[in-house]
Amino acid sequence: MSIVVAAAAVSVSSNTANAAYGFCIAPNAPNMFITRPAKPICYNGCDEWQVSSYRREIDDYFRKLKRYLTEVDTYYEDAYDYAKCMAELD
Repeated sequence: MSIVVAAAAVSVSSNTANAAYGFCIAPNAPNMFITRPAKPICYNGCDEWQVSSYRREIDDYFRKLKRYLTEVDTYYEDAYDYAKCMAELD
């Protein structure tokens, strides 16, 4: 018993191939769910632990803001790459 395999050569332009099989991954925008720290309520002056705690919360808040800004920059770059990819598919 013999098996015969036939192959056909098909010529397709690269633009047509990209349009038929290409895809672009859309970036996800970063979420900003950061809460601003509340000021301590001290009637007769704050204790040292209250001031220290508030300063730590402020530092953490700024760290989160900086991380968010980095994520926005990354999103901007990814959105630009996505737009270029979509333009190549057209």
